[in-house]
Amino acid sequence: MWVVAGKVAAKAATKAVAKKAAGGQAPKKKRWPLYLSILGAIAAFFAVLLLLVGNMITAFVAAITGTTTVVSTDCGVDRGRVSAFGAAGGSLSGVRAGSLAIPMASGTYTISSGWGMRDGGMHNGSDFAAPVGTPIYAAADGEVTVAGPVSGYGNAIIVEHNLNGQRVATLYGHMFGDGVLVKAGDLVRGGQHIANVGNDGDSSGPHLHFSLHPGGYVNYNSGVDPMPWLTQDLPAASSLAAARPEYTPIDPSTSTSANPFDALTAPAAEMVALPAEKGTESGMQVDGVRVMRAASAKFPAVTTIGGLRPGDPGDHGSGRAVDIMVPDYKSPEGTKLGDDIVAYFQANADAFHVDYLIWQQRLWQNGSWSVMEDRGSDTENHFDHVHVSVAGGGTPNGDTRYGTAPGISPNSPPAILAADTSTSTADCIEPQTSGGGGLADGSVPEKYRAAVIAAGSMCPEIKPPLIAAQLEQESGWQEGVTSAGDGVNSGGAQGMAQFMPGTWATMGVDSGLDRSGRPEGPNAPDPFNPFDAIAAQGKYMCYIVDQLKPHVASEKVKGDIVDLALAGYNAGEGAVIEYGGIPPFGQTQAYVPGIRARMAKYEANIGSSPEVPGGGPAITVAGSPFARAMIEAASRQQGLPYVWGGGGADGPTAGQGAGELGFDCSGLVLYAVAQASGQRTILPRTTWGQVETGTTVSKENIQPGDAVYSNGTAHVAIWLGDGKVLEAQTFGVPVGVHPFDLNNAENIRRFG
Repeated sequence: MWVVAGKVAAKAATKAVAKKAAGGQAPKKKRWPLYLSILGAIAAFFAVLLLLVGNMITAFVAAITGTTTVVSTDCGVDRGRVSAFGAAGGSLSGVRAGSLAIPMASGTYTISSGWGMRDGGMHNGSDFAAPVGTPIYAAADGEVTVAGPVSGYGNAIIVEHNLNGQRVATLYGHMFGDGVLVKAGDLVRGGQHIANVGNDGDSSGPHLHFSLHPGGYVNYNSGVDPMPWLTQDLPAASSLAAARPEYTPIDPSTSTSANPFDALTAPAAEMVALPAEKGTESGMQVDGVRVMRAASAKFPAVTTIGGLRPGDPGDHGSGRAVDIMVPDYKSPEGTKLGDDIVAYFQANADAFHVDYLIWQQRLWQNGSWSVMEDRGSDTENHFDHVHVSVAGGGTPNGDTRYGTAPGISPNSPPAILAADTSTSTADCIEPQTSGGGGLADGSVPEKYRAAVIAAGSMCPEIKPPLIAAQLEQESGWQEGVTSAGDGVNSGGAQGMAQFMPGTWATMGVDSGLDRSGRPEGPNAPDPFNPFDAIAAQGKYMCYIVDQLKPHVASEKVKGDIVDLALAGYNAGEGAVIEYGGIPPFGQTQAYVPGIRARMAKYEANIGSSPEVPGGGPAITVAGSPFARAMIEAASRQQGLPYVWGGGGADGPTAGQGAGELGFDCSGLVLYAVAQASGQRTILPRTTWGQVETGTTVSKENIQPGDAVYSNGTAHVAIWLGDGKVLEAQTFGVPVGVHPFDLNNAENIRRFG
C-alpha cells in the first residue's frame, strides 16, 4: 500500500502561496475549483527559478553512477565539475563537456526570463537580454535547418545536432533580418558566430530567445528547459567569434584542448564559495555570486546572506540582488558593520558592477544618496541588512570564473577548475562503507541506496534518512504511481516522489540514468524515472531550506529548519512564512512528525539504546541536585515509545495511544519535575501551559535540567549540555538522547 501526502490547500495557505508566490509543490489538498484557479500562479512562481544548481545535481550523478559516495564539504572546488562519466565529463545530465554551451559570451547578457509558465501561458525557452547586435553563437556543432522568418519570432535559426547519438535541435529567435548570418543547409561549428541579438516578432525588448528540443524541433511546445543542458560558457574575449569556413565534427575522445569551448586562459585564483550555512549561490547571476563571496570573506561577522527570491518582479527574482544581513543591527557595532559594508561596495562599485545600494532607508545610486519612503518594518526599510543590486553578468556554470575581489584573499587551489585541468572534484568524493550516508544497512532498497545518499548530500540540512522517509511516505517506494483524487487531495501527483506536474516542470532533474539505473544521454526529466525523482526530491527540499533560512535568521519564522522544510513541502513555504512556523493545518501537523517517525527506521538511534523498554541507564551530569534528580528520573524511561498524550506525574501512560504505555514530550518533562520535587510541583500537561510556569532562563545561562521549548513552543526537551537533550521526540522514536541546536530554542524554563 502506498501513501500520498497531499499538499494542504486550506484557504489561508492558498492565499499565502498565491499572494507571495512562494509555495511548495502545487497543493493537493484542495477543492477542484481552487486547484484550477491557482495552478497557473503556482506554476508561474516556479518558472522564475534558474535551474542551474550544478553543485547539487552533479554530486547526485557522480554518486549514483559510481561507488556509494558523499561529497566532502571542504574541498574548495566547484561541484559542477563532477560528472557521471568521470573527470572527462562535465555535464549536469551526462553530456560531455563542450557538447552544448551557452550561446552568448560571458558578461554580454542577462537572463531576463526562464523556461516555464509566464503571463498565463508556457514560455518554452530562456531569454538572454542584451543590446541589439550582441553576437549569438551556435551552442554546438550542427546543421542549420531554418534561417529566416518564423511566426512569433520575427526571424529565427534552428540548428540540428547529434549529441552522443541523440538528435537535439536548438532554436535562436527574435533576430532582425540582417542579424541572421547563416542559411539553411549550412554546417556550423560550436561557438561559431551565427546571429546578432534583435527585437523582432513578439518581443518586448532586445533579447535572444533560446530553446532546446530533444528529438528535433517539432513545434514551439516541443521545447524543454535548455539551461540544465548548457555546461560551458564562451569566454568574453572568445577568438571563436569569426565564422569558420569548414565544418569539422568534434571527436569526443580528443583532448579537451581541441574543444572550441575550452577556456582560453589558465585557471586564475578564485574567491572561496559562499558557505552553505550562510546562504546559497543557487539561481544567482555571476555578479551576484561575486558580491556574496566577497561579503562573506570581507565581513566574517555576517552570518546570513540572501539572494534569489523566486516570484520577485525586481532584481531578487532575476538573481541580481544580494541582501547582506547585519547581526545586532540596532547596536553601535551593528550600525558600523553596515556602514563598512556599504563603504566597501561603494569604493569598488565598478569592480562588482554595482547598480545601487540600500541601507537604513537610503538609496545610493549614481554616486549620490536619497531618502526612501517609509515601508513599515526594519526589514522593508533595510535597517537590518544592506541591499546590493548588480548588473547581472549571466548565469554561471561549471566553467565560470569569478576571480578575486579587492581586499579578498583568494582560495587556493582555485575554487573553480578550468575545463582543461587534470584535477577533478571526484578527488573530493569519499567512498562510504556500510551504513554510508547515515542509512542503516538494508533499510533502503539496494537499487536506490546510492541515489538516496546522493540526494541527501546536496545540502547540510537534508540527510539521506529524511529523503528515504519521504519517499516511503509519498509512494511506498513505487516508481509508476499517480495519485487519485479522493475528495481531500486533488490527485495527479506522479512517480516515486509524488511531484505535481507544475512543480516537476521546474524542479525535475535529468539524473543521466535510465529507469533501470544505467547511464544514458540527456533526456527531459521523467517523474516516473525513480533516479530523476529522487534527485529532484533532494534538490527541492534543499531549495525550500534556502528559501526559509533568511526568515529563520530574522526570527520571523521559528522552529527547526528541517521541520519547517517538511512543512513547506507539505503546505508550501509561503504558508510557513505566513504563520511564522509550522502552519496550523491538520495534515501538515501530522506530516512533519510522521516523516520524523519514519526516519528512525533508516538511521541508527542516537544516544542510549537500552535492551528493554524503560529501565534505561541513568544519566549523570553536573548541575543542581534538583536538575540531577530530574535527569535521572527521565533517563530511566529511555526506550519507552513515544505516545501522544502519554505520561503523567507517576510515569508512562497510554495517552491517546492504543494501550501502549509511553510518553510524549511534555509528559516526560512533567514526570521528571514531579519525581525531582517529590510530587510537590506538578506542571501543566501541555507545552503551552508549561512555558507559563517556572523561571525564564537565557541561552547564555542555560544549565542541565532546564526545559528547552522549540517549534513554536510545541515541543520540549530536557537540556543535558554539550548540544544534547533527553526527550520524547516524536512518533516512532523512543525516549532517548538526541542532538539539539540551541539556536532553535524559543523558550527555556527552570522548574527547581
